Amino acid sequence: MTRKTDRNNKGNSRIIPLNSSTFVFGLKTMPTMEVKRICIYAKDIERITGKSNRYGYRLLDRIRTHYNKEEKQLVSIDEFCRYTGLNPEHVKPFFNN
Repeated sequence: MTRKTDRNNKGNSRIIPLNSSTFVFGLKTMPTMEVKRICIYAKDIERITGKSNRYGYRLLDRIRTHYNKEEKQLVSIDEFCRYTGLNPEHVKPFFNN
């Protein structure tokens, strides 16, 4: 847990505890939005398959061709799972970090 020191008008300090889902905005803490990814990258494919990064780029190109996407369009995790036949429940743990 991270701590942040805040000084009030009288010059006294107090410790405001922070967890990973809050940040300090003035004196109030507000929850941050949890980031959920929907796109997959070559590095993700490398971790999932255990193959090289180059293989990940080639596979992304094949998926884009299969789904008639342009070169710079992103590939979703769902498209990756449908193309490779992998169960999305088995792929999800690779995106929790």
